[in-house]
Amino acid sequence: MARQHPRVHKLVLYPQPAAGQNLSEQPILDVLLASDFLDGRILEVDGEPRYLLGEACLTELTFLGCSPHIELDPPRQETEQAAREGRFCHLTLQSYTQPVWRIDPTARPRCPGCRQPMPAPARVGSDTLACPACGEANPAADWRWRNLAGRACLFVDIWGVFTAEAVPNRSLIDRLESATGVKWAYFYVKD
Repeated sequence: MARQHPRVHKLVLYPQPAAGQNLSEQPILDVLLASDFLDGRILEVDGEPRYLLGEACLTELTFLGCSPHIELDPPRQETEQAAREGRFCHLTLQSYTQPVWRIDPTARPRCPGCRQPMPAPARVGSDTLACPACGEANPAADWRWRNLAGRACLFVDIWGVFTAEAVPNRSLIDRLESATGVKWAYFYVKD
């Protein structure tokens, strides 16, 4: 039987609205390296590059709460397994040819019409959601997701950040917007 991995907490940055089809990953990596958000070290895990965070991530992200636990350095042993499980903060990029929804499994967005929440976790099979309370169908992007979902072709995942544990500072968002020419937002996900 295959080993099940626990769901990993992530802070996800993404271009809006559903942008990213023509975005290259390199300008994003370049601006994150130049600002010391990334420290230049790369781990290869399951054929995927994982970028280690630099010291500037502690100033480019505002950590909330009285004592968040932030681990930037990978452990010396079982590094790949620790990366898969999000036991230390690092960054990956995910690209798709068409916009996709990424939704936290606990997301219960509110209807833009009646403002009632979904009674069960939301799933977006098309770009429209019908409200079980009022019956009104609205574009999924118009629902109030409370930072638990996003739709794009490109995502910047910061692993090991729990839901609402940190928010990106305006300076980080400004750098991404300047490098790509599009607006950026964020959400949290466990996947």
